[in-house]
Amino acid sequence: MNVVEALASAIRLPELRNKILFTGGILVIFRIFANVAIPGASHTALANLFSSQPLLGLLDLFSG
Repeated sequence: MNVVEALASAIRLPELRNKILFTGGILVIFRIFANVAIPGASHTALANLFSSQPLLGLLDLFSG
């Protein structure tokens, strides 16, 4: 119950509650826009670009 008690006490503090809600909101917005397709982007061209550049391949690995 430590986690639940810590979360309950964090929600009681207005400043911490606002920070938690802001962070959660940013994460929700990021996940929504991560699924929006870019018009005019070629899937094969992007796949070739990410496979030819090692740094971009690593970025693709971590970003999913």
